Amino acid sequence: MRYDAVADILAGAIGLNPASLGEKALMRAARSEMVRLGLSPRSGAFGPGGGNGESGESGDPGEERALAAYVRLLRTDAEVLTALIHEIVVPETWFFRDDEAFVRLGAKAAEMKRQGRSPRILSAPCATGEEVYSIAMTCLAAGFGQGEFSVLGADVSAECLDAARKAVYGPNSFRGEIGPYARYFSSRTQDAAPNGGAGDLRAVAPEAARAARFIRANIVSPDFLAAERPFDVIFSRNLLIYLTDEARRRLADNIRRLLVPDGLLFAGHAEAAYFISKGFTADPHPRSFACRPASSVIGTGAGAAARSSHTQAASVSKSAAWKTPRPSGAAPGPGRAAPGSAFAAPFLPAPRPRAEVPQVIQVPPPPLAAPKDAAPSGTDLLAEARVLADRGELSQAEALCRKRLAASPQCAGAYALLGLIALAGGDQEEAGRRFQKALYLDPAQRDSLAHLSALLEARGEKSRAEILRRRFERIENSERSA
Repeated sequence: MRYDAVADILAGAIGLNPASLGEKALMRAARSEMVRLGLSPRSGAFGPGGGNGESGESGDPGEERALAAYVRLLRTDAEVLTALIHEIVVPETWFFRDDEAFVRLGAKAAEMKRQGRSPRILSAPCATGEEVYSIAMTCLAAGFGQGEFSVLGADVSAECLDAARKAVYGPNSFRGEIGPYARYFSSRTQDAAPNGGAGDLRAVAPEAARAARFIRANIVSPDFLAAERPFDVIFSRNLLIYLTDEARRRLADNIRRLLVPDGLLFAGHAEAAYFISKGFTADPHPRSFACRPASSVIGTGAGAAARSSHTQAASVSKSAAWKTPRPSGAAPGPGRAAPGSAFAAPFLPAPRPRAEVPQVIQVPPPPLAAPKDAAPSGTDLLAEARVLADRGELSQAEALCRKRLAASPQCAGAYALLGLIALAGGDQEEAGRRFQKALYLDPAQRDSLAHLSALLEARGEKSRAEILRRRFERIENSERSA
């Protein structure tokens, strides 16, 4: 018997595409659970030489019988299935992962505070809760008090949710400076932590912990949170690449149903293009990888450029060439790379992020790091353009980018921001051309690497997308080791 039956059960239960993990990983998890349940006919049956570990075929009749028995249990015993899911889904997350998402969330929260609105925010999958509490702390920092906002975390793993409710974390949950948010933790020392390993522990402050609640639910289930009213913000990051095509469609449908018309969706860097193809529009804040429903109008100024759904529903053109000649006199240069997000799921092993991410807009308290990518001009047109883009004043932001390029034709950051503005307007082909220009000028421009790779992936150009992803990872690894 092949392990395909186990894979099919997981796909049906949580939408997991086993190919995203690899057959060997699936086999190891299933065999570990079979041993735990006493289904192994002998200790060596699942070790080296026990069956054909490379192909998933078993040449051992004992293993065949054990596997058949295990499949029957998976289909009839919810606890057995839950144990396998927990073996497969390994939590890997940390506080304020991908900082710019929380800078953007802070701006959204501050805007809602001025409007007298109470944010409702969803994190799914929430793993062991670090993202949920990061969201709560961001809302507190924006001026919301107890009971003025709520954060719901949803996950398929009961064990992860138990750890999240404890709200006590070890060193592995802190992979960078948390700056002013340190005041939302209290310290204590213990030999072992429920989250994040052994060593010094930090407990989430009561005001942040009380704002969070957790529920066991699967975001790809058709009835996911059917009784909940819509949310103002949804975090669902780096999950799509682990799902089947059908589960991806259900995920997008659920998010569309659960997000208010002017809400924000925070996705993984490689997922933005998928959601745009499903009717969302890109938010222009750099490196936040946020999207809005297609019906949303970004900003209220004369420059607001998010249009009706006819510009957003268009899928990525498969015929777009994106072959842009290098600007006259321009030569690729290392420049200053703008940091971006890691290429990993929130619940699977991922590279460690850098401690600093540049600040784009100021929200009290200050973001986690100081600006790194400011233009050298005295008036800093590019920084001003970013602020305008965040407000939704895209026409004004584009005009400032053009002005910046007139003064400095080799400014890769300006082309990258123009690409984000094009994405926000629904023009993916133009966005691709602008990101390509930015990479001609600066091959290490992270915004462009991340977004262009996602666009290429959506177009089916997986080889080109993979080249850009690997370049991004090399830059990440080089900077972390410097």
